[in-house]
Amino acid sequence: MRKWWTWGHRWVGLLAGLLMAMMGLTGSVMVWQAELDAALNPHWFGPSACARAGTAMQPDKPVATVLAVLAREAPQVRPAIIVAPSRPGASYQVWEA
Repeated sequence: MRKWWTWGHRWVGLLAGLLMAMMGLTGSVMVWQAELDAALNPHWFGPSACARAGTAMQPDKPVATVLAVLAREAPQVRPAIIVAPSRPGASYQVWEA
């Protein structure tokens, strides 16, 4: 009986460890999502993205102004999260619902 308990304990521990490792990795990606996205897609967040939209907004604009521009430029978008740019000339990030 001890042999079976040892075998079961080993495999349950390995599976639980694998699950915890996956949760840690995916959690890290979620925490660093904005930085990873900016590093992988820098052309999305630069001044050229603002120029393509035809609207260069400053980070100090109220959210109502951002929503008004978004409704005019892309009426089909349903914003869930709006992130202000971290530097002048960068684009607002709009996450859809």
